[in-house]
Amino acid sequence: MVFWDDIKDLSGQAYLDLVCDYCGKPFRRKVRKIKRRPQFKVSSEISIFCSVPCVARFTADKRAEKFITKTCKYCKKEYQTRNNKRGRNRRFCSRNCADKGRHTKQVNEKLSKKMRKICKPKGIEGVDYQVKIVSGRTVITRFYSKNCIICGQGFRGTKNRKTCSNICKSEYIGRKHRQRIKDMTAEEFKKFIGTGRFSGRGHITRSKSGELCRSKFEAEVLNFLTDNGIKFKYEPLIPEANKIADLRFKDKIWEKGYYIELDGLYRNMDDPESSWTEKIQHYEDLWKRKVIDGFLVVTPKTYRSELKRLLKIN
Repeated sequence: MVFWDDIKDLSGQAYLDLVCDYCGKPFRRKVRKIKRRPQFKVSSEISIFCSVPCVARFTADKRAEKFITKTCKYCKKEYQTRNNKRGRNRRFCSRNCADKGRHTKQVNEKLSKKMRKICKPKGIEGVDYQVKIVSGRTVITRFYSKNCIICGQGFRGTKNRKTCSNICKSEYIGRKHRQRIKDMTAEEFKKFIGTGRFSGRGHITRSKSGELCRSKFEAEVLNFLTDNGIKFKYEPLIPEANKIADLRFKDKIWEKGYYIELDGLYRNMDDPESSWTEKIQHYEDLWKRKVIDGFLVVTPKTYRSELKRLLKIN
């Protein structure tokens, strides 16, 4: 420690023998360097150190004395806060934990006996509840033990949920959609194909004949027929069904119509519940009853040879 009264009358070039206030080592320093210290403007006495590391350690120790270590009441993590009245009364490490902790306390206090009966009804097995805080509001969700209506697998879901996964959900929606189309009359189906994905939004490319096609494979087949001068009808209605075919040939030989299906996905013919299998079975039924002259399924690998054989193209 150095006092101003002891050095104010000394020459600036004189040396003083001092002791470091942190490590206690003796050292020498010129008086003029001590007089230049700005701390003398505030106090008549100052601490003095032998080196910069001692200054840093002394400052760190002083700062540590101003802080205390506490444990957050929400996340249970340790944190440091100032050693004053406000810091000692602090309970949470951050604003986020404070919001969650206070809301959790409010939820526990507000869940009366009546609310607990609603959340956990007695006599009903497999019912659970979950309490969440969303934007400061308490949201209580009830979960039930159910079986998926598509695959039959057990799952835990809300009251209105019917499927266990997004895959089963897509299949459930597809079945409902196909059943709705089956129940339509012919006039309703004609109006339906003029809306939604049948109105042109599902078509991605155009053929040489000007037809908007749903895939490059369909455009390739239409271009093959156009180059060989074959007349065809693209996406006609299938008789006695609310379905659309890919192609139809109709002339003196095939007065009732010969239908072509373009299978670009190599679909599974053995799946009894798929719409593709139902479509092929309907074709077979029409052909047996002689409503149509015939039908043919072609793929990207076989369409050239099959159409050349059918249409007798050289």
